[in-house]
Amino acid sequence: MQKTIVFNTSNGRLLAEEGSLANTFLSRLKGWLGKKAMPEGEGLIIYPCTKVHSIGMKIVIDVLFLSRSNEIVYIIEQMAPNHISPYIKTAHYVIELPAGQVLRTGTVVGHIVSCS
Repeated sequence: MQKTIVFNTSNGRLLAEEGSLANTFLSRLKGWLGKKAMPEGEGLIIYPCTKVHSIGMKIVIDVLFLSRSNEIVYIIEQMAPNHISPYIKTAHYVIELPAGQVLRTGTVVGHIVSCS
């Protein structure tokens, strides 16, 4: 998977220094399945995406739903294994982060995120 840096440009905080881009059917399907931990600094960018699940996962994650203009439109903090998110109509892609990263970085709905 392609690696990228995920940065909250609204508050100047780094969200993930090793973001992996999941933009194929197989990479989106696999996601974090099989991982027993998500180290701080990692993230998964799922494109395109309007809904996620954690069925079969063993880790808790934070989930950011972003619009086409890179604005955070919805956040799920501490999404536990075996859950399904709501469908977010305005989302264009999703960023999954280690649990607690949203709180640690002060990230909120309305912030703008860049991936480079």
